[in-house]
Amino acid sequence: MNFLTKKSPLDRYIADVKSYLPAKNRADIVEELRVNLAEKLANQAEDSGAEVSEESEIELLSEFGHP
Repeated sequence: MNFLTKKSPLDRYIADVKSYLPAKNRADIVEELRVNLAEKLANQAEDSGAEVSEESEIELLSEFGHP
């Protein structure tokens, strides 16, 4: 990633969670978390008829609490 690329709230949240995980299971847990959160975002967007936005990501992640 170059310095001009901005990470999404979802990417930042997952990176924060990743820092707390044991190295042995880190990749599997991070991938499962990413898939689950992306699915929830897609479902919310479908239900509301709106596109996934930075605001909708922040709203969803606030429900999950601190990484």
